[in-house]
Amino acid sequence: RYHKIFRDALRQRLADTLVPEEIDELNRRAARWYFANGLSDQAIFHALEANDLDLAAFYMEQSLCDVLNREDRPTMERWLGMLPEEAIKSNPALLIMRGFAYGFRWELGMLSRSAQEAETLLDQDDASEHTQTLRALINVMKGQAFYHVNQYNEVIGPCRQAIAELPEDW
Repeated sequence: RYHKIFRDALRQRLADTLVPEEIDELNRRAARWYFANGLSDQAIFHALEANDLDLAAFYMEQSLCDVLNREDRPTMERWLGMLPEEAIKSNPALLIMRGFAYGFRWELGMLSRSAQEAETLLDQDDASEHTQTLRALINVMKGQAFYHVNQYNEVIGPCRQAIAELPEDW
């Protein structure tokens, strides 16, 4: 929020005062505080400033419901753009986020591909609520893909399954 020159001076003073590990820990603490107070964008920024890709991905995943309910494609794309490709490809929730971003842009082939990649990464034996929610979101994407290519009979199965498995807040 500060003027760039003042912000740069403060960062330089911080770097002169603390070692990088301490600065990273301050950024992690800031990220936790921002996330606990409903400020996902700032939390993700500070997690990335701390070089903690896992924490940033976790905050993105935890904020996905809100972002999808707002149909906020620019935020999804901005968040995904902050991460290296290998981080996205190894995380089913991030692949699902990417799939929905493709869906909002009507890139239906890429939506289906993201759904398939996310499904491949999910542990088939995991019955946790988290994995069940991810599977339900994959079914939403499958239903969306079928709908947009006029395969209406194919839409019903995945969508019914998604409705049955998604938590109410989704």
